[in-house]
Amino acid sequence: MPLPNWTKSACRRRKKAAIVPSPSGTSGIAGASIAAVVSRGGRPDLADERLRSVQAPTLLIVGSEDSEVLGLNRWAQESMRCPTRLAVVEGATHLFEEPGTLAEAAALARDWFLRHLSPAGEHGDGTSR
Repeated sequence: MPLPNWTKSACRRRKKAAIVPSPSGTSGIAGASIAAVVSRGGRPDLADERLRSVQAPTLLIVGSEDSEVLGLNRWAQESMRCPTRLAVVEGATHLFEEPGTLAEAAALARDWFLRHLSPAGEHGDGTSR
């Protein structure tokens, strides 16, 4: 299932994390409403105490073979107060270079964005919730 065009362009602007404005038209400027966050193989520990102020539903995607970053993301998930999910991609290392692992991470991100960015009552495929 393809991502909406506005989501694709937002994702292209960032390599490992996409912070996407809400579909109501607000921009990514300070004070704007953020509807969803996805971090793939990121280092959320570098945000330290600011993690507690994140309000948007956050998906953390980490490879099962990236033990150091996996531990950091587990710590981050426990630190965050917003809805979070830690998705572990089996067999993936830090760069998700193993066959199929990057595609799996992309599918996880797509599903997260469709769930949290779709207009109320509608999935990205046009079906109702």
